[in-house]
Amino acid sequence: MNPFLNIALYQLVWFVAVLGGEGMVWLALALILVHFLLTPLPKTDLMLVGLVLLIGVVVDGSLRQSGFFIFVEDRFPIPLWLGCIWIALATLFNHSLHWLKERLVLAGLLGVFGGPIAYLAGGRLGVAEFTLSLPWSITILAIIWGLLVPGLVWLSRKVMIAGDRPLRRSSLTPE
Repeated sequence: MNPFLNIALYQLVWFVAVLGGEGMVWLALALILVHFLLTPLPKTDLMLVGLVLLIGVVVDGSLRQSGFFIFVEDRFPIPLWLGCIWIALATLFNHSLHWLKERLVLAGLLGVFGGPIAYLAGGRLGVAEFTLSLPWSITILAIIWGLLVPGLVWLSRKVMIAGDRPLRRSSLTPE
């Protein structure tokens, strides 16, 4: 899959999920479906989606339960739109973030900065509110995501379904 298309689909899902909330989950899921129609690794990506979604529910569900943040659309354990973001995140590791698989320290740095930025952006757009001061919230998120992203990259190296092949044939594939 083209890495630019992959990251663009992720960004679209993020914006649709954050700006549209529960009412636009259907569009976020439709964009995720586009990924699965185009990926050369549908089974592997689906397995990774399941694992990353489970991790995301535990991470964000724990932060929500602890009172770290409050969601405008509050669902247990996490809002559906946030689950869509975790699903879309999982689609990055075998495609646009593939280059991180041998660079776990760099993955950690990406997490330290990227994780808090995403949550802060969501907060600024009004979907969540932090209960701690901004410096403490950023610090906690930086620690979590600084460990989480290398862990997810490592996981993506371990998950590979034998015989994975596209769901549909490309028009360029010989019969």
